[in-house]
Amino acid sequence: MLPSQTVENYLKTIYLAQTEMASSGGLVPMGQVANALGVVPGTATTMVKTLAESGLVRYEPYMGVRLTAAGEKLASRVLRRHRLIELFLVKVLGMTKPSGSNTRCPNNSSIASTPCWAIRSSIRTAIRSRPPKGRCRTRQRSIRSISSVRRSQHRWS
Repeated sequence: MLPSQTVENYLKTIYLAQTEMASSGGLVPMGQVANALGVVPGTATTMVKTLAESGLVRYEPYMGVRLTAAGEKLASRVLRRHRLIELFLVKVLGMTKPSGSNTRCPNNSSIASTPCWAIRSSIRTAIRSRPPKGRCRTRQRSIRSISSVRRSQHRWS
């Protein structure tokens, strides 16, 4: 089963905070997690307890949270996927990169605000630029040009 977007955001936030605190090796404070996600500390604590039950984090009350090995693996995958989406939006579609230290992913709501026509156009261009399987592109062009000549001859006769 795939993790929800909320779970992905928590794992990614904790992962990024852990990498910033790599030298200390300590736990990430719950207040820091809550601030980064824009939720109240009680909400963050409830979610972190759920993640702890799933074996993705190690939670110590009044101390903080740390990802387990399984949590780190999943968080790194989430982070990679989010960076790939961001790279696609910036490099292929020419959108501007979000400013600031936003740790949230370019999720469905932000993608929905992007011009859908640009995404569709990019996909169509990619599909059209691929040669059909088992056929040579130049041969296909010559067949098209021959058939267009035949059609034009029929029109004038």
